Amino acid sequence: LLSLSLLRWMLWLTRFLRLANAHSKVHEAAHNLVCVNPVINRLWGCIADIPHLLPGFTLFRFYHLIHHNEMNVVASDPDMPAQWEADMVGNSSIMKALWLQLFFVWATIRTATYTFKVPNMYEWMWVVINYSIVLAPNVLLFMRYGWTFLAYMAFSSITSVGLHPLGARWIQEHYPILPYQATYSYYGWANWIMFNVGAHNEHHDHAGIPWSRIFRVKEMAPEYYDNMHAYHSYTQLLKDFIFNPSYSLTDRRLTSMSKFE
Repeated sequence: LLSLSLLRWMLWLTRFLRLANAHSKVHEAAHNLVCVNPVINRLWGCIADIPHLLPGFTLFRFYHLIHHNEMNVVASDPDMPAQWEADMVGNSSIMKALWLQLFFVWATIRTATYTFKVPNMYEWMWVVINYSIVLAPNVLLFMRYGWTFLAYMAFSSITSVGLHPLGARWIQEHYPILPYQATYSYYGWANWIMFNVGAHNEHHDHAGIPWSRIFRVKEMAPEYYDNMHAYHSYTQLLKDFIFNPSYSLTDRRLTSMSKFE
């Protein structure tokens, strides 16, 4: 009985880690870093999206590339929390934890109401392809294993995105600690299982460099990166974000607005 229980926990952990770094693979494909052919990159992104219950690669790619061009511009950066999000969360530790746990829900609502730039017909064609590639195997598995499979996939997808140490990357990347720094890197052990996604300053400076070489940027230009604030513990960052009132969605919006006044 103990062995069976241990096996189940190991399966959950494996599933969690696969989903936690699946987004990193999707992210590489979004930047056309898997191969030279952009169509193959899109197909790879759709395939990497299969572990998620619902597909999101194509629209993530669309809005993420806008984020790179419009970073921290309140009116046009789709990664920027909306005013209704900031009002909803406030400085409540419970609401910040809930916001992070259901991060994908708020991001979906935010982009659904985003009007600065909207997908064209070509992008919507890829949305259909994305859904077909992701849903086909999941439907077959549902027909074989039923609601247990669906509950397993749903729970795994939800818990892989938000309230856990690796989910702290959503805070690490752009939430302001220093008024003159808009992007932050993470230099910790989790980069080993997240395809070096922590090197976020380096990534925004050189988005065309793949995960396997991104830390070469820091090595080649230490004078630019060694003096910048960086994180070394996702666990500590997660704790600070939830319990420290200096972290809030409002602060990110206000800091970003002040840059353009």
